[in-house]
Amino acid sequence: MVLLALGLSTSGCEEGRAPPFAEVQRHDSAGSTIVESPRPQEAWAVTSDPELAIGGIECPESCEFQRVEMAARLPDGGIVVFDRGRREARFFDEEGRHLRSMGGQGAGPGEFRQFDEVVIAPERLAVHDRGNGRITVLSLDGELERIHDVRDHPAFSGTAELVGLLGEDGAVVAQRRHLQTPGTPGYTYVRDTVVVLEAALGGGRVDTLEVVPGNEGLRWSVAGPTGGTFTTVPLPFAHTVDFASAQGRLVIARSDANGVHVIDIRGETRTILRDPDSSPRELASDRRRSHIAERVAQAEARGEEDLATVRRDAEEQLDMIPSGHVVPVRDRVMTDSEGGVWMREYEPPGSAIARRWIVFSPQGEARATVEVPEGFQIMHIGPEEVTGVVRDSLGVETVEIRRLDKQ
Repeated sequence: MVLLALGLSTSGCEEGRAPPFAEVQRHDSAGSTIVESPRPQEAWAVTSDPELAIGGIECPESCEFQRVEMAARLPDGGIVVFDRGRREARFFDEEGRHLRSMGGQGAGPGEFRQFDEVVIAPERLAVHDRGNGRITVLSLDGELERIHDVRDHPAFSGTAELVGLLGEDGAVVAQRRHLQTPGTPGYTYVRDTVVVLEAALGGGRVDTLEVVPGNEGLRWSVAGPTGGTFTTVPLPFAHTVDFASAQGRLVIARSDANGVHVIDIRGETRTILRDPDSSPRELASDRRRSHIAERVAQAEARGEEDLATVRRDAEEQLDMIPSGHVVPVRDRVMTDSEGGVWMREYEPPGSAIARRWIVFSPQGEARATVEVPEGFQIMHIGPEEVTGVVRDSLGVETVEIRRLDKQ
């Protein structure tokens, strides 16, 4: 296995100013290159006001969105928006003027039953449509290039997610395998396993890239005459795993692991990115108490009267958390158009604060922290701007291009 060599040059820094990667440490361990960075000194921010907005309550039908699955700025300056509600891909020019739409509900060529995952690649777009059992590949201007039938493909059996594209015919796929089954009536702790695969879409070739623990949850089982039923409910402080793939690299971010793994798929190198300030910490009793208090306060704000039951239910769910459980340190990972890795720091659901991300350079150094205004959901990251979605109090969606302030 070839190890990734990182250049840590400090030339070109202003006199008296510490270079941004001055204290980065790199060492090899068990075939991986571990890159450890201090908390980055640079502080970026996503601006509160958009440079461009598409949608809103007064927008014509061409920019009325029913549920935006993905939105991105394209290399030519245009914008593409995938609307899950209408099963359409809509294309706009650099000023936000509607150019064309393609798709729609159906099973014909270029139609969709579902938008399960959308991949924005440098030279093409891809939609995983489980309803039709296929992956549709589009050019950057919306022309239909090819359709891959994956109904019998071994990589897409069960619950499979399209993570990224590899060249003309390859894909990175994450299969979630639910190994645990509900037990006696009541709550049961469950955690699935994820198998990450490299698959040839034009054939049946499949190679395993990684096997990792998946998402935690609770299943509420009710006994019945035919064996009973169950539903899955969130686990407080649940551990999750997220993936991103771009430029032939796979990024794996477990919320409970000390580091984000970056795998160069073709070169078979592995790098682990670490920010020591974000190491997992055990779930303390005061954090448990504050969680219960928050649940009760939320129920009271909704007008619920049986607060004792709310408290008891919150306590029972916390009791299902395994011993030694750590608080998640991250809950999402993305890659930007320059090959950098963005890791979003964990905040419990309902936290009314700006979300903070840590940006790692393509070479693995922690480069900056980024503050993102509350309510802005990032979908695509460019060199100087980000594309995302905001929703008003009525649920009306607006796609916005916001500047990435690096001052």
